[in-house]
Order: sequence, then structure tokens, then C-alpha cells
Amino acid sequence: FSAGLNQAIAFTAEAYDAIGDLFADQPRQDLDPVMDLLALYQGHLANFPDIIHVQK
Repeated sequence: FSAGLNQAIAFTAEAYDAIGDLFADQPRQDLDPVMDLLALYQGHLANFPDIIHVQK
């Protein structure tokens, strides 16, 4: 077999492996900002009873 062909196949395999790792890590990166926004929203909702009580 050709040494150049073996190197090309190995390089392609490493590239596919790196793409797979990036694809696997992406949902974790997408979830963090959403969870931060939900935590802020939860804090706002917790303050609504106090705000309404002050307005009475």
C-alpha cells in the first residue's frame, strides 16, 4: 500500500474525530446561556409578590 494514502486516511480520521468531539461538546455550550437566563427569570418571578404588595 501507499504510505501517502495511509497518511491521508489517518489525517482524515483525525479530522472526523475532531469534528465529532466538537459536535458532542456543542449542546453543553448552548445550554449554559439558556440556564443563566432561566435563573435570572426565576429571580424576577420571586420578586413579583413583593412588588405587588408595595403597590397595594
